[in-house]
Amino acid sequence: MRRGLRSGPGLVGAIDEPTKVELTITNWFNGSFQDYFNNNVELLHFYRHTLVRINNEIELQIFNKCSENNGIKGKNGYFFQKDAWESLYKPCRKEEEIKNHIKQLSQLQSQLNSEGKNLLYVIPASKTLSCNKYLKSPFLPRELNSPNIYDLYIKYLRLYEIQHIDFQKWFSENQDLYQHPLFPKNGAHWSTYCSGIALDSIINRFEKINNRKYARVSYDSVINSTELKNPEGDLLWTLNLLIPPNTDTLAYPVYKKDPNNKTRLNLLAISDSYFNNFTYSEMMSLYLDPKSKYWYYGKSNYNNKSEWINDVTKEDYKEAFKEHDNILIMSCSQKLKTYSFGLFNKMDPSPKN
Repeated sequence: MRRGLRSGPGLVGAIDEPTKVELTITNWFNGSFQDYFNNNVELLHFYRHTLVRINNEIELQIFNKCSENNGIKGKNGYFFQKDAWESLYKPCRKEEEIKNHIKQLSQLQSQLNSEGKNLLYVIPASKTLSCNKYLKSPFLPRELNSPNIYDLYIKYLRLYEIQHIDFQKWFSENQDLYQHPLFPKNGAHWSTYCSGIALDSIINRFEKINNRKYARVSYDSVINSTELKNPEGDLLWTLNLLIPPNTDTLAYPVYKKDPNNKTRLNLLAISDSYFNNFTYSEMMSLYLDPKSKYWYYGKSNYNNKSEWINDVTKEDYKEAFKEHDNILIMSCSQKLKTYSFGLFNKMDPSPKN
């Protein structure tokens, strides 16, 4: 099972088999065995990894500290990401930069609209915000005297009338509407169930923008399981623990093709890893046109079957946009600082007043 790592072209190379040195009284006292051990400790995978996991377990259970620097241990078995917490509970001092970036988005939206194409900006649901009752000291929720990066993005997306969906606000305020968990305790992203609701909402928005019907997300049944599917345990896997904590029961809808065989949405998605839920659950292949593409962090290009195609950093973005009627930019709150993953670096970098 793949665990959160996107596939790409393989690596090739050569290795040399290390010389094995037996432990004897002679080579112990002359230091040759110690030299061998120090030079090859990285090869002793079992012992090294086990010791690391023991250390990580002690750090977590005794000191409530995650060995993975971006991890936060919460209450009731919940884990969070530190950079996600900071994006919500620390003020942002880059308002002018954000304003200029949204101006660029506005210009791109106008250009696409003039060509009969559409842009939609999406901020996905935030586990840190929706589940903040499970945070504990020193990472408790706090009131800010100045806006965070999410507040500033919402402010200027509205000011410049950028088509957008704020799932972060919606899911944090409407959790009680849903019968299944929206976030896995041990994951960084939304659950498969939650992401299915999100994708259907995205398709619904493009239906309204384009005034036409598309294949919609649907399922007949739900499988409840404690066996996490990719990528719902991704945060847990980075902690590298000796005794992994218990997982919660999550809902896995059995997604099916649109029964009416409607046209599928032709989409170019430029997104962070939140889009991965659509690919691992096969929703992308079921509900998006075969010509649809997913640009993972604006770097790696995947088709609607989650197959790696090429590196997109050298492509002409304007030319690539011509192949798609609808452009989606999706970035979680902690990735907003990447300014759409450098989307405009190869386009006109200067916003016009």
